Parts: sequence; C-alpha cells; structure tokens
Amino acid sequence: MLNGQLPKHITPRKFAQTETELAGRIAVSELDRLADMLAGEDAEVALSLAFSLDDRRRPRITGELEAELPMLCQRCLDVVNVKIRTGLNLAVVWSEEQAKALPKDVDPLILEDDTTDLSQLVEDELLLSVPLVAYHENTQCHAGQVFSTDPDFGEDVAEEVQEKPNPFSVLAQLKTGD
Repeated sequence: MLNGQLPKHITPRKFAQTETELAGRIAVSELDRLADMLAGEDAEVALSLAFSLDDRRRPRITGELEAELPMLCQRCLDVVNVKIRTGLNLAVVWSEEQAKALPKDVDPLILEDDTTDLSQLVEDELLLSVPLVAYHENTQCHAGQVFSTDPDFGEDVAEEVQEKPNPFSVLAQLKTGD
C-alpha cells in the first residue's frame, strides 16, 4: 500500500496488474473546480483506492473518498461543514462501446491513454457527491426564519404568530361601517 505522498498521475492498468493500493490526502486547494464551490480551501480529501483486474481482465478501481467541505448555508449564508463520503467502483475502458458493456453497478472511467491525473479523478467523483444546496440543521441555522418540511417543527412559532393582532383589522371595521 502506498501511503503519504500520492502520485500526481496514475497508470490504472499497471496499478491493477500489481494490485496496488493507495491511501492518503489531497488538499482541496488542488481541486480547482471543487474549490470554486466552497466557502474555503482549508479542507482535505482522504482517499483509499484499490486497483485490481476483474474477471475480464479490465482494470478496476474501488475505494472510498471522505471529506468535510465548508459550504455556504443557503438559509443564513454562514459556513456549514458538509460531510461527504462516497465509494468508487470504476472499470477502466478506452471507448464508449466498452463503457456501455459494463454491468449497471460499475461506472466507466474512459481513458484516452494509459495515464490519468489522480486529482482530477478524485475531483470528478466528489463533484458528483456534493449536494446542490447546503444548509445547517434546523436547530443550528442562524437565519431569522427557518423553513422546514417537518410538520411538528414550527408549532411554537405558529402559536406566537396567532397571538399577534392583525394589522388589517382596522380595514375590516371600515368595510362593515362600525
């Protein structure tokens, strides 16, 4: 297993033949597209990858990526740390036809040559796992008003709203002529 300093470029075919395992960390600041979506670049991505050959002698990459990414809460616009944990199950192929022939539970990694950029591979997988909208839990959000799909969440707020007088009650009196 290779730990510590990860290679910039990997050769999946060679790694699969030798059943190489990689483990280490990549700084989010090295992942430009992902860093543009975040509220900071101080995070790291922990990765653990295993290379092997499947029954058809195709190079396979399996493993896991884990990160805690600082994103903007879309309710209060404060930073919320979003935990991402995603698994990889890739088969290395060299054409669209080969990709279509893969089983449904295997994702294709289409390569034009024998090497690929490890950071780009990690970034692509993380981009697929990052939520479109990030927000704090209802009880932790700093927004003045919290919206929830939980029917029991806002009972205290609803009672408070009912106690306030209606500012348009004066208009109702004018309409009835009182």
